[in-house]
Amino acid sequence: MLEGLRNAFREVIEELKTRSLSEEEIQSYIENFKLRLISNDVAVEVAEKLGEELSKRLRNLKLKRFKDESDKILEQFLLVIDSVLKEGDLNEFLRRIEEKRRVGEPFVILFVGPNGSGKTTTIAKLALFLRKLGYQSVIAASDTFRAGAIEQLEKLARLVGARVISQRYGADPAAVAMDAVISARANKIPVVLIDTAGRTEVNRNRLGEKRKIKRVVKPDPVIHVGDALAGKAAVRKA
Repeated sequence: MLEGLRNAFREVIEELKTRSLSEEEIQSYIENFKLRLISNDVAVEVAEKLGEELSKRLRNLKLKRFKDESDKILEQFLLVIDSVLKEGDLNEFLRRIEEKRRVGEPFVILFVGPNGSGKTTTIAKLALFLRKLGYQSVIAASDTFRAGAIEQLEKLARLVGARVISQRYGADPAAVAMDAVISARANKIPVVLIDTAGRTEVNRNRLGEKRKIKRVVKPDPVIHVGDALAGKAAVRKA
């Protein structure tokens, strides 16, 4: 998959780097580029967005004839990818946190995903990010199944300055999550981040745990953390 994506980018750069193209030629290359992305498991909507943004930038790009302009073209590619990855609205996210805080409730985020996908480290990174913005967070150690999960979470939480609510291994994950919400509410902490055990589509027990947590704490968003190489299959897995 990654090699195919690299080749798709490389081909367009090779075609464009030493000559200016007409409007029709640019459009032709963009269409081929989108097809290459889709054939390498990039979602159609993402491929369309990348193609549209790249087309706009290439039309405004002034290239010198017979001179290798690879760096200029690569810069445009990177800007386009960066713009797509940053489409999420941070202001909207913070507005929702403030909205819950005004009524005395924490903003609750439930993290789900398969084993080893990075849920715990993602939670720690988000806790640090929120802390830098002035928001404290409580982390619920609702992975009471995997050996060492609670200790890992506690170590990461210490590093990022977040508080962990935990119980013993084998405890009800939903009860741990609810304890974290109650603690956040009592201490006026605006965000609760809920870690959970990894699961697959066929693991009914783990899936049942997630459903119960969702039913009990009613999270604001549920975030699926998955393998970046899953491609379009990530939507189905979520």
